[in-house]
Amino acid sequence: MEVSKVVGIDLGTSTSEIAYLKDGKPFIIPNLKGNKITPSIVYISDDGEVKVGEDALSYTVLEPENTVIEVKRLMGTQNSLKLGKKYLKPQEVSCYILKYLKLCAESYLGEALEEAVITVPAYFTNEQRIATKEAGELAGFKVERIINEPTAAALAYGLEHMKDQKYVLVYDFGGGTLDVTVLEMFDGVLDVKASCGNNKLGGKDFDETLINKLTSEFEKINGINLEKDRKAMARLKEATEKVKIELSSKEHTLVDLPFLASKDGKPYGIYRSIARSEFEDLIGDMVRSTITQIDSALADAKLTPQEIDTILLIGGSTRIPLVKNTLKDKFTREPKHEINPDEAVALGAAIQAGIMMGQFSEANDIILTDVCPYTLGIECVKEVLGINMPGMLDVLIKRNTTIPASVNQIYRTFVDNQQKARINVYQGESVIAYENNLIGNFMIEDIPAANAGEEKIDVEFSYDINGIVEVKAKLPSTGNNTSIRIDTREIKINEEINVEEGWKKSGRAKKLKSLIRKAEKILARKSIQHGFGEELETVLYELKYALTKNDDVFINRYEDELTDLLYNAGKRSTDGC
Repeated sequence: MEVSKVVGIDLGTSTSEIAYLKDGKPFIIPNLKGNKITPSIVYISDDGEVKVGEDALSYTVLEPENTVIEVKRLMGTQNSLKLGKKYLKPQEVSCYILKYLKLCAESYLGEALEEAVITVPAYFTNEQRIATKEAGELAGFKVERIINEPTAAALAYGLEHMKDQKYVLVYDFGGGTLDVTVLEMFDGVLDVKASCGNNKLGGKDFDETLINKLTSEFEKINGINLEKDRKAMARLKEATEKVKIELSSKEHTLVDLPFLASKDGKPYGIYRSIARSEFEDLIGDMVRSTITQIDSALADAKLTPQEIDTILLIGGSTRIPLVKNTLKDKFTREPKHEINPDEAVALGAAIQAGIMMGQFSEANDIILTDVCPYTLGIECVKEVLGINMPGMLDVLIKRNTTIPASVNQIYRTFVDNQQKARINVYQGESVIAYENNLIGNFMIEDIPAANAGEEKIDVEFSYDINGIVEVKAKLPSTGNNTSIRIDTREIKINEEINVEEGWKKSGRAKKLKSLIRKAEKILARKSIQHGFGEELETVLYELKYALTKNDDVFINRYEDELTDLLYNAGKRSTDGC
């Protein structure tokens, strides 16, 4: 029996699976209970006893305070989780799941395993990817590759459709995340065209919506707030998951939870019928919101819904009839579960492991291309509405560009006798450079003295398949050059900032509130001059962003600019009266 030393692992929100390649075919390895699917649950007792998977399942009700479910949703955060007497990071909790899978695989295969390919949602940030890799290393694996879940699923599908030439849309809707990926298949090549997703939406949100409805009803009828009772909430969560599953095949089901709580010595419970239509009303907006990710991925791939040949459904949430019907309405045809939605990702990870180990014959060789998940560029001065604006992002590699990718761009000096220039490299989608993630910088010096714009700086920007960015800057006039090499897999992404709420919490917000409100009132006018309105909106946003970041330098800068703009707007208004 030829066994790959590299296994593939789907570390999921609800369940996890491990697979390996045998004779060119991927297989799911059963856990110690003989099951292919392992619940992603970890329990640690007060005396340090650890249980994982099915063994931990009952403790979600018995000892919810010592049990963690859905830890994947916390990956990449600084949250500490208390289990027993321990405080653990999310990756340390995930490590126990991976250790258990490793134990199961080694027991089944009869040999030690050292290396693994682990999957993540396509729209996981680099911070979340780093945490996943760390979890694998803590479990004793050398993590050879982090691969996107929908790409892995497409590999599992593509292995059985090597001769097909088609466009495939992978709709991966799991317990905690949504990913939409568009690929082109031809002659054994899987070419990823675009990815989009939401790493904060999944089947667990459906459960939560139903839980909220039932707890609200219970409190209204019985005057008892169940949210304060962890064991009652754990029982309710278990029941709602069962309801969700049963309503995928039934029109009605029952929630029967006796002795859920007590008041004045009297027990109270929930006994209630739930119809599929009622459940669909609760989750409808969330399901329909996924069309936004589909449209974005199609737009980036420059394809229409009619050009998609196959809609590949992955993840347990795709079993919900409303999800399938929503996709059917979008694409005017039936999406299908071409492969097992629970196993596809792990199977694809095993195939990726096999590719890396050279285990495919030339006849069955399969080639995978991927895309850069985030926009990359450098900071420069740009002309905006006739004004030279420093601190703008010049995009060099757009998100969803097929990798490896390389591009050259010529820049010029901005001031007379400029002798050096700092090259700041950013990752992100904002046109304002500092709102993105600064991933590296370097200085090119000894620029010959000349008038502004006369000296050129040739910048070469490349991104390889392993996430390595290399930026080179060269002075054509002298040949002087310098460069930087950045591993984006080791970069932490800045947390998303809610500017509209964040600026109000600044210590200087009270002083500037009147100025900001005045600008907002002017922007609300329908008769505002088009060019002026865009400039005012930009400066107003930058002031709010600076307040959110408590950046005094930029607060002062944009306060002055906004004041000048409002003064000129008032002057024009007065002159016109």
